Amino acid sequence: MSQNVITNETLRNRVLTREGGGRGTLTKCAARYRDLSHKLLSSSPSSSSEIDEAKQLLKRELMLYSLEMRKLILVAESAESELGEYDAAQIRIEESISKSREDIETLKRQLVQ
Repeated sequence: MSQNVITNETLRNRVLTREGGGRGTLTKCAARYRDLSHKLLSSSPSSSSEIDEAKQLLKRELMLYSLEMRKLILVAESAESELGEYDAAQIRIEESISKSREDIETLKRQLVQ
């Protein structure tokens, strides 16, 4: 594979992981949980619809947090994949440089003779 080629997998991971971002946080989850707990345990009773809404907001926030964690995993996997590609490219470049140096030395010797 050419050293300038980026694989489809790398591009896919970049698109998936670098769109949006930061939607679900643990702090937001904790705040939604606190709101739901307050509505459930409050001395002044909350309506059923308020409790259902708080549950749905918590559920949504947990799903967003889960999505963010999956995206972070994909970012890490993508970075590892890219690092492997860069390592392989570096080895190929170093081998090419070494071969070129050998060729230069061979040509120098031929010129001297």
